Formats: sequence, C-alpha cells, structure tokens
Amino acid sequence: MTIASFYVPRRSRYRRLAAPTKLIVPVVVMTAAFLIGQPILNAALVVLVAALLRLAAIPAGVVRTFAAVLRTLIPVITVGWTVFFRSGEVLFSIGPLEVTSGGLYRAIATDLRFAAIVLTVPLILAAMPQQDLVAALRWLRLPYIVCFIVALSLRTIPTLERDVTLIRDAQRSRGVELDHGGLRTKLRGLASVVLPLMTVSIGRLEVMSRVIESRGVTSRRPCRTFYRRPTPTGVDWAIMLGSLGALLALFLVGLTTFGQAVLR
Repeated sequence: MTIASFYVPRRSRYRRLAAPTKLIVPVVVMTAAFLIGQPILNAALVVLVAALLRLAAIPAGVVRTFAAVLRTLIPVITVGWTVFFRSGEVLFSIGPLEVTSGGLYRAIATDLRFAAIVLTVPLILAAMPQQDLVAALRWLRLPYIVCFIVALSLRTIPTLERDVTLIRDAQRSRGVELDHGGLRTKLRGLASVVLPLMTVSIGRLEVMSRVIESRGVTSRRPCRTFYRRPTPTGVDWAIMLGSLGALLALFLVGLTTFGQAVLR
C-alpha cells in the first residue's frame, strides 16, 4: 500500500471538519506523546488515538499497515531499553544481561509513546486527500515553497515504489535472481535494481525541474493561490483552540515540579 492509496473517501463527522483541524489535532496528539513519559498516560493517548481512528472511519487495512511498523519497532525499543538502561532493582537476569525495573518501565513508556505517534499518522494521510493537507499547511501561513515540497514528497514516495516494482519485475523477466541465493547474489541483484532506479529518478528530476520553473514556483514568489481554500467553522475553531490550549497547559504543567513527577 502506497501513501497515495491511504486516503479512502468515507462519511463521518470527523471528516467533515476543515482540513486545518484534521491536521492540528493529530499534530497535537503527537506532540503530547513526546511530552508525556508515564506509561499510563501514554496508554490513555493510545486509547484516544484508537477512538479518533474509529471516529474518522479510517479503513482497518490502513491501520494494519502502520501497526505493522510497530511489530518491528517495539521489539527493538524494548530490547534497547531493558538491556542498556539500568535503573532500580534487578528483576531478572539472562546470563550477563540484567533487566531492571527502571529499564522495563522506560521500555513500556517508550513503546506506548511510539504506538500513539505511529497510529496517529493515518489521521493525517488517510483522513484527507493530499491537496487538502497542502491547503491546510498553506492556511497555517507556511511558505508556499514548503507546502510544495511536502506535496512533492508525498507524491515522490509512491512513484519510487512503483519504479522499484517495475524494475524488479523487469529484472526478474531477464533471469536476475533477487529473492534467493547468498549474500553476493543478493548484492548483485540489489545493484541491478538501484542503478536503473537512479537513472530513472535523475531523468525525472530534470523534467520536474523544468515543470517547476515553467510554473514560477520559487521562494521569491510566495503568491501562489489555491482553487479552494479551507474555511474553518465555529466547531473547527473550538477544536483547534481547545487542542492547542490543552497542549500548552500540558507543556506548562510539565515545567513545574509536580508536573515532572506526574508526567515523567
């Protein structure tokens, strides 16, 4: 599944919100996950994200795609914290390795933190089309060139994925072994994919640069416009200001001694 195929039109109250609201709410949740270090609070964030995913009618297939990232990420984080971070009493040991209560605590907190962050991404990529995302960035008064780079990046990744698939299929049709064999065979097969991919990408960059110049997209001309601009309603303003206010309150509480004890 590519980034371009994440968005699936659905009917829900969340999706009827303005594009800036659907961008600010996930960003606030991600930022809050970085500010919170308590496993219980991070678990509450995961529950909140799950509720938002259901409210936004995000397809289960899209959620599973991002959850698959956690299947690789969580074991690495857990092993890293429990093995290399030692604090508190020793719970058990495996040979020379000791697992401490502090290391296990940090591992659980970090696992839940990244679970909240990764599962929030579909709220951005799958709840609105790319043009709405870019329009929301422009509504936030970001420079047009930054918005253009974001849009170009979102379109480049699935394009590269399609190029890799086509090149791999073409090389397989020529008898090049890509999936089996020893390390040397796999490296040779990787080179047979990377080199054509670089050639295709460089040629596309030249065409893209001419298209960009012909449309006058430069950092000196921030006068580009959109056919349709987001128009937040009163509900959108209430949600955006409430989310930002809650994040600001969380940040200010985290600066106090009580907040550091509770959040960390």
